[in-house]
Amino acid sequence: MKHSKIAMLISAALLASSGASAASIDNNATVTQDGNNNAVTVNQVIESNNNQALVDQDGNHNAAQVDQVNSNLNIADVQQSGNRNSATVSQVDVTSASSSITQTGNGDTALIENTDSDSAFATVTQHVGQGNDAYIDQTNSDAALANLTQSGSGNDADIMQSTASNGADTTVATLMQTGNDNVALISQTAQQNTAISTQTGNRNDSTIYQNGDNGVGQNLATVTQTGNANGSYVEQLEMNSATVTQMGNGNYSEVLQAENNTAIISQTGNNNESYVDQADRSGDEDNLAIVTQLNGNGNVSDVIQEDRNQAFITQENGNGNESYLNSDDDNITYVTQKNGNGNFSDIEQDDDNSLHVYQGGGNNNESWVDQDDDNTVSVTQTGGNGNFSDIDQDDDNSVTIVQDNGNRNSSWIEQDDDNTATVIQVNGNGNESWIEQEDDNRVFVAQDGGNNNYTNIVQDQANDAFVLQLDGNGNESNIDQDSANQADVIQVNGKNNYAEVSQGLSNTVFSLQINGNGNESSIQQGSLNAADVIQDGNNNSSSVTQDDQQTVHLVQTGNGNDTTVNQVSTDAALVSNNADIYQDGNRDTVAVNQNGLGNDVLVMQDATSFGNSITIDQTGLGNYAGAGTFSGAGSEIFITQAGNNNRVSNSDTDRDIGATSTGSDNTMYIDQIGNGNLVSAESSHNGSLVDIDQNGDLNFADVDSTWGAENQLLVSQTGNSHIAYVTATGGTMNYTNITQTDMSNTAAVTQVGSNNSVMINQGAM
Repeated sequence: MKHSKIAMLISAALLASSGASAASIDNNATVTQDGNNNAVTVNQVIESNNNQALVDQDGNHNAAQVDQVNSNLNIADVQQSGNRNSATVSQVDVTSASSSITQTGNGDTALIENTDSDSAFATVTQHVGQGNDAYIDQTNSDAALANLTQSGSGNDADIMQSTASNGADTTVATLMQTGNDNVALISQTAQQNTAISTQTGNRNDSTIYQNGDNGVGQNLATVTQTGNANGSYVEQLEMNSATVTQMGNGNYSEVLQAENNTAIISQTGNNNESYVDQADRSGDEDNLAIVTQLNGNGNVSDVIQEDRNQAFITQENGNGNESYLNSDDDNITYVTQKNGNGNFSDIEQDDDNSLHVYQGGGNNNESWVDQDDDNTVSVTQTGGNGNFSDIDQDDDNSVTIVQDNGNRNSSWIEQDDDNTATVIQVNGNGNESWIEQEDDNRVFVAQDGGNNNYTNIVQDQANDAFVLQLDGNGNESNIDQDSANQADVIQVNGKNNYAEVSQGLSNTVFSLQINGNGNESSIQQGSLNAADVIQDGNNNSSSVTQDDQQTVHLVQTGNGNDTTVNQVSTDAALVSNNADIYQDGNRDTVAVNQNGLGNDVLVMQDATSFGNSITIDQTGLGNYAGAGTFSGAGSEIFITQAGNNNRVSNSDTDRDIGATSTGSDNTMYIDQIGNGNLVSAESSHNGSLVDIDQNGDLNFADVDSTWGAENQLLVSQTGNSHIAYVTATGGTMNYTNITQTDMSNTAAVTQVGSNNSVMINQGAM
């Protein structure tokens, strides 16, 4: 009871003082209470300057209230020790006021109100307690400062600050909590707000609201949380900066900002989530978001932006992390995911964006990108296996994908018109690249230093496709193009590689396979196309299928190579296919099939090769075939022409060779059905066979054999007005047989040598 009487005397004295004079200065009120259920009220009002109110209570269920009104340079200090105590300090229209409440215990309540109090400084400290509540309200108070500290669990702290429109427009709030299940709230409205929230413990929540005054703001929010399952929420408007740092597991951070803002989020631990929305209002632009998540698994980052923003997202040393970004136009974005497996990145953007995605040192990572027009994308996945990249773009975009030092990586690109795509896969096996484009696109794919890699490209019109596969075996390239496209496939230093190109109208293809064995090239083209194929190695195979008015140029170097060319039109009246084939090696095989008008084929096999085979089949009018195995031995030539005015001879271009086989034990079969056909054949050396069969009228055969023995030259002509010239010089035991059926035929044989023989049969049979 002693302390209660003192409190009553002080309160009465203060009231008497206020009633005796309209203004007083330098007043001091000191109250000390020891016990429970005590109460004290101190009133210092009406232009009372330089006043002090000091209250000290020790016990439970105590209450203290200090009111200071319409005064300057006042100080209020309340200290309470015990449980379920309450303290209130109200300073109204007080300039440069200082207020503090210190409480030690559980279930305490602290309230400081600064109203219309410029340069007010409020401090609340609650020690080692649970279930405490602290509230600082600074309204219309320019240049206000608030500090609030709580240690314990289940505590609740609020700081509310606002400034007058014509004031200094600056506030500062600092809030610190240590313990579990605490809640912190800071709300500020001014041109220059600063909020600092620090929490140590688990399951804590921090919320910061900052808003510029009269549409202008330069707010700064800093949140630091150490522990698990903590949550942070920051909302800012107008030129703000928010920094959130969370260390622990299962934490959540959310930042909402409008125009000209910066958000910096740092999270360390597992299963953390970060959400940044810088598109909270229409016209939100020029924002910066930096999100860093380290040393944890299952983290999630989500960023939303509108125009002219920048975002930097980093997730390191963790597995199963996810990154999401959605933005509109003219943004710059960097996503980095390092040293983790199963990470995921998903980006959605509109136009004129620049995006860079890096996933390094991990397996089974995924990157997804969806953009509209005029974007630039770079995706790098390095040092991991089973990584996946998917990009979907509209028009005028540029994309580069790099996947290196990993196996079974996959890349998918889908683009509309006027795009550029580059895919590089290095030092990995079983990698795949899939590209689908519409018109006027360009694509480059490089797969280097790996086996069993695969490329698939589908394009519509006026596209360019270039595929480079180096230093690997079992690689495969597939290109499907519609019209007016260019396709280039280069496979170097590898075995059993496969290149396939399918094209429609007016396309060009170049296929190069060198320094490898067992490679295969397959080309299918429609009309008005051109194909160039070069293969260097053994047991390579090339297949070209074309419609009308096509050109194919094919070169094979090596042994056991095989070439098949089909230039066959669905309309036999279409014209002018051309095939040039050159082989340098042994046991090579060529088969050419043409139909239509004015087709042209030339096959040449190296003079030193042997055991080769040439088969040419032409159907139509005015076709040309030239085939030469030259001085190699054991080779075969088969030529069949059906139609009129076909020839196996020198053509008008003087580039061809007729049918030439100048080695030993070579065989030549030429069969022509039609009128006005021409054959010019040359054979030499020993044991060779030339067999010419012409069926029709007005056909001509010219056979020349030199410097050989035991050669057989056979000419059979069925019909009228045929001419056969056979010359065999410089050999022995050569045999010539000419058979001409019907009338007006001419046969002339010249032999120089010994033990030769000739048989000519003319007339109806």
